[in-house]
Amino acid sequence: MAPADRQVHTRLEERCREITDRLASGGDPLADTHAAAVNRAAQMHLRLLTARIGVRRLVEEACDDDVSGRIAQLTQRRDAADGELRTSIEGQLAILEQRRAHQLRAQQRLQLLDADLERLRQQVELAREQALLAGGGDGLGRSLDLLGAELGDTGRWAFDSTLAADPLAATPAIRPRARETA
Repeated sequence: MAPADRQVHTRLEERCREITDRLASGGDPLADTHAAAVNRAAQMHLRLLTARIGVRRLVEEACDDDVSGRIAQLTQRRDAADGELRTSIEGQLAILEQRRAHQLRAQQRLQLLDADLERLRQQVELAREQALLAGGGDGLGRSLDLLGAELGDTGRWAFDSTLAADPLAATPAIRPRARETA
């Protein structure tokens, strides 16, 4: 993961830890449930970042590979060819058209991932503010429920994506800090 992405994720984890700390100290009977939702948010953020790495790589490679230019060249060659050569070139063109379509989908997916990552960060900030101002409670619970619902589709894609490795296998849950005793 790029240092900038790692830094952004570390900041989000710190925000999540602030929420879990507040939940642990607030006596909320649903604190464990809310803390689990906060952990899911941090894990989803990491998965989305990881998925974005693979998609970004595909988009960058597409920029280096002039598929459209190759299609234009092959189209001219195909128009001048006949027989088996023409059939072979048409096969190449079909493959390049599929590649161009995949590259376009990758660009769209990258934009979606970026937007959902920012939305998740903002939702965590909102939950943190609610936890700090109101001590948790119903507002925080609704905020965390909304977080999960809003990112469900993108989260499912990231979980199922073959582009995303599973960095969470060894990722521990975010726990409240141990209280210092005086």
